[in-house]
Amino acid sequence: MAHRSQYKNKFRPQAQAVQALPRQKRHLGQNFLISQEPINTMLSAITITPDTTVVEIGCGDGILTRAILDSKCKALHVIEIDPDWADRLADNIHDPRLTIHNVDALQFDFASLKKEGERLVLLANLPYVITFPLFEQFSHNHTLFDDAMVMIQEEAAERVTHSSGRRYGAVSMYLQYYFNFTAYERVPPHFFVPAPKVMSRLVRFQPRTALMPITDPTAFWLFVRACFVSPRQTLGNNLRRTKYKWQQLPEQLLRLRAQQLDLNNLYKLWEQVGQ
Repeated sequence: MAHRSQYKNKFRPQAQAVQALPRQKRHLGQNFLISQEPINTMLSAITITPDTTVVEIGCGDGILTRAILDSKCKALHVIEIDPDWADRLADNIHDPRLTIHNVDALQFDFASLKKEGERLVLLANLPYVITFPLFEQFSHNHTLFDDAMVMIQEEAAERVTHSSGRRYGAVSMYLQYYFNFTAYERVPPHFFVPAPKVMSRLVRFQPRTALMPITDPTAFWLFVRACFVSPRQTLGNNLRRTKYKWQQLPEQLLRLRAQQLDLNNLYKLWEQVGQ
């Protein structure tokens, strides 16, 4: 593995020009990627063809943007909330396939980019602060992206990819209902500037084509949250604090933790006590 100083220098090829760079804003979670390695993994895993439109969230200094434009993509839409970095990207990359949207990704209408007969793909180094709000937004139209790979905080990656254990909870079950998640390589802090205090990981997610029918999704997912409200507690302890008719359940079941039940079993349980 290359020494950390190599990546620091790679990010600053024009030492005299550093002062001209826009300021990175901590409250926006701006940890910019400076290594090509994760990008190589992304572009090897995700198929980009001449009918593929790519979406990138958070452009930083444009290292991923340039790599995507080197592919055969039909178009690239960059969603960047910071006007300073959006302007810098516009000033430094001139490609007719590139469209920059200076807007908050949580407020953007991603469905407006979907064209019939074309693939829509997401590739991004996601700011940690919007990871789960974005995933929830995508779940409302879960087939929008044909394929996606993002860099997110390691702890968040464990929550969306694990199907059991300490990190598995209501959010895990909810998102895994809509998407197939696959964990790829870990991304160390020195691959970013400034270096975050935690590890990151590449995670790929693809829409599930067949979803288990749920008669009342809002009510059911509220029930799931209640079952997981204290993950290390038993179902009995969690449900005793709710309106659900837990008394009719066998004691053996009440001694289990929510992590020990899959989606189908929790749905059957909800049909018994939540309707």
